[in-house]
Amino acid sequence: MKKEELKGELIGLIVPHASYDYSGEIAAYAYKQLEGEIFNTIILIGESHYFRFPGASIGNYQSYQTPLGEVEVNNDLAISIIKYEEAIKFYPQIHQSEHSLEVQLPFLQTLLRDFKIVPIILGERSLKLSSNIVKAILQELKKRNEKILFIASTDLSHFYPYQTALQLDNLTIKAIEKLDSASFFQGLSYGNYYLCGGAAVGTLLKIAENLQANKIKLLKYANSGEIDGDRNRVVGYATFIIYKDK
Repeated sequence: MKKEELKGELIGLIVPHASYDYSGEIAAYAYKQLEGEIFNTIILIGESHYFRFPGASIGNYQSYQTPLGEVEVNNDLAISIIKYEEAIKFYPQIHQSEHSLEVQLPFLQTLLRDFKIVPIILGERSLKLSSNIVKAILQELKKRNEKILFIASTDLSHFYPYQTALQLDNLTIKAIEKLDSASFFQGLSYGNYYLCGGAAVGTLLKIAENLQANKIKLLKYANSGEIDGDRNRVVGYATFIIYKDK
């Protein structure tokens, strides 16, 4: 595992969110890229596992607690985004049982100092919704002198036999690598791609387009069958970095 020598600006990460025993090492390939970096705010984007609801919810708490301590929420930015876009609310119940963003926090606490988070959970898969969310975020960021990192949280295919999972995950990986949010959301609507955080990934791709990020690199792929030996029902994991090559 090594830190990539990026000839440009790091914009975002795509990371898995299963238990640390299963996907922690795969996620670590992305977080390795944060060594020595400084970011003021991390915008975490996930898709709800337990609720379907219109729009999105920002976890506008004071902080999140992990065994490593508290992580402060950037309430000023969160409130500004909520006010800007009516499809974004704060639904506490959406966040209380959602793990996909919380599992990222210890990685960030280990590697970064003096950062805040904005945790966003999407309730639906919609290019229009994601475009509106991205517009709201970027409009607010224009007013601020902050260094921001975007993180999308997702696992890939769930509970297929090993070889089938490899084929399905390869299709999803190739779709992500196109850096094309419109075609990605279209594929999601057709059921072509198998991932639980499709809306989160599509939103990050939209952000990448708006920020002129033109490079993406798959750092690591694996699935649970390679970890626990059970190849009958596996879950896929992949980690990517997205950056702007100057």
